[in-house]
Amino acid sequence: MILYFLFVFAAFFLLMKSSDLIVGSASRIARIYGISELVVGLTIIAIGTSLPELSSSLISSFAGSGDIAVGNIVGANTANISLILGLSSLVAGSILIPKRVFSRELMIMFMVSFIFFGFALDGAISFFEALILFLGFIAYMFFLLKIQIKFIDVFSFHSYLNLFKPETLIRAIEKSFRKALLLEFCVFFAGLAGLFVGATVLIEGIKGIAFDLGFHESIIAATLMSLGTTIPELSVSITAIKKGLYNILIGNIIGSNIVNILLVIGAAGIISPLLVLPKFELILIPFMFFVSLLLVIFTFFGFKISRKKGLILLLSYFLFLFLALARM
Repeated sequence: MILYFLFVFAAFFLLMKSSDLIVGSASRIARIYGISELVVGLTIIAIGTSLPELSSSLISSFAGSGDIAVGNIVGANTANISLILGLSSLVAGSILIPKRVFSRELMIMFMVSFIFFGFALDGAISFFEALILFLGFIAYMFFLLKIQIKFIDVFSFHSYLNLFKPETLIRAIEKSFRKALLLEFCVFFAGLAGLFVGATVLIEGIKGIAFDLGFHESIIAATLMSLGTTIPELSVSITAIKKGLYNILIGNIIGSNIVNILLVIGAAGIISPLLVLPKFELILIPFMFFVSLLLVIFTFFGFKISRKKGLILLLSYFLFLFLALARM
């Protein structure tokens, strides 16, 4: 048990350092390309911080333990909104959410959560349902690209488009543009590697502690394991608050929830149908959907998450833990 605790502490340190590398390099890459930090948070960082969920879910699906994958995502998505966003708003005071963009992104997240809720009602995520989710992920990536082109003024996309002009590209090369960009991407992917290794070590430590205490694997996935896999999102959020990059913070949380369902559940379900246990079908997945709805309501009334709203979100996570750990 002591060895598992050492794993956990080492993983925490690695995750914090890795997240600092990711947020810093992502914001610099955004400035180089003229892409907003918002889009970086919704895509690159959201996918990057979802890698622990993706890897653990794929491994569990290959092993025929689809209930672990479902439990991990349900717990992670609930934690992203209620725990991470709740804590972030308490630390930052209030977090503004841009109307033009997040009225779309929040509704996409809400609809994706609703579809997942509906698919789970029969007690399983079938191959075809998983395929629909995975294709939805591809469509979502194209949707983001379309939004970037349509709202050029919002995303400051002019400099990115200019990169495709030969004369601009030549000038960029003359200024060692490619060398600087390569360095930033190396730093970014080094941060991602650190996140992946740290989260993997953390998951193993948490699972070892939980199994020693006699918890069921699906409950481990929804509580302790999901906490482990959401540490990257929490680490990135803390670092983003320190640097004042709130668009990356919000984009990461909402983007991660979308990616977790569409990509992670989709890919895991294509490998093997995912079992949804009765407790998840009747209690925990509906609660995840309720938390998503709560965020939508909070956003449309003021377009910011205040400390009061953050406290409500945080308390809802403790309620989720109680429901998950309670005996049926």
